[in-house]
Amino acid sequence: MDSANHTGEADREFDFGDYNENSASSNYTFSMLKMPWKWNLIVMLIMAVYGTIVNLALLMVILSNQHLRTVSNTLVGNLALADTIMFVFSVPSDLVHHFVLNWPDNSFGNFLCKVSGSSWSLAMALSVASLTAVSIERFCSICWNVHAKRYIFILLIVWLFSLSWTVPVLVWSSVVRYGPYLSICHVLPWWHDYVARGFFTAGFVLKYVIPLLVITCCYVGTAITLAQSTPASSVTVRARRRLAIVVLILNISFAICWLPNHAIILHFFYGDIYETYKVSYALFLTFIEIAHVLVYVNSLLNPIVVFTISDAHRKPLVHFVRSRLCRQAPASNRLDRYAEFDQDGIVSETECVDVKT
Repeated sequence: MDSANHTGEADREFDFGDYNENSASSNYTFSMLKMPWKWNLIVMLIMAVYGTIVNLALLMVILSNQHLRTVSNTLVGNLALADTIMFVFSVPSDLVHHFVLNWPDNSFGNFLCKVSGSSWSLAMALSVASLTAVSIERFCSICWNVHAKRYIFILLIVWLFSLSWTVPVLVWSSVVRYGPYLSICHVLPWWHDYVARGFFTAGFVLKYVIPLLVITCCYVGTAITLAQSTPASSVTVRARRRLAIVVLILNISFAICWLPNHAIILHFFYGDIYETYKVSYALFLTFIEIAHVLVYVNSLLNPIVVFTISDAHRKPLVHFVRSRLCRQAPASNRLDRYAEFDQDGIVSETECVDVKT
């Protein structure tokens, strides 16, 4: 479309045939469709509640324990923040997508449209940037014995990368009216298909393909170094291997859960899935919803993996919960039972006992 032909128009004609068939339909983000089934809403709501709690718990553990304020744990906390943003801002906008036929054509609707697109973009960019940064940091620390000290600088790079993908979406997102009864939230410039195609293609390469290649190379190098480490039974080596396993699982989860979402977007721009795979429109909608839910599954799995494998994060959380349930003495009157940590922020095998007050 030519933007000049639409300047100043209050209402625009909407071609449903174009919406269903053309690659430009990705701009419409299915804002006007009511999905024929609702199991995904229930799943997303459950994951949103539980995911917000566990991600905030992980942030609390990292921020409240001095020994966890390492570069790796700071980046893990950044990942938890990204997942929290995903649940708090994206799930409510998804509910609007499902229950409201027309996007609200007012100031609140325009604000919600911008939040919907930008929060999704920010959360994804933060996730992949944090995972890539922690993989590189672990590789440098283990393979080259180079430890990053200025984690503020690393965080700045991660956030600048994330905001570079978020600000354009925040600026472009807007509600456009088509006739008197239909309003749609556009997350990208609706007047230029090539802008949307270039933006999503660059996002797939820079926020998925290249990061996964970098992460794979870093992990292979880290695994080889740890396998050759002696003695294999040392506390430091075991701690580093445990953290390497955490990072590996987080990266595998990201790769698997985000791939269907990228595949759908690329098919919108570069192929006709109906002709290529001879699938029905209803089946394609089902695949879209499954891919969408998988993104939230990834945000839910991240803190669960960390708490399950890492004693350094799980034990402070368990101690905090028990102290609140049992109404024990304040932490200031007790010995820090997790004081023996190595430089990787992993709890040692030394158990400290409490001092009776």
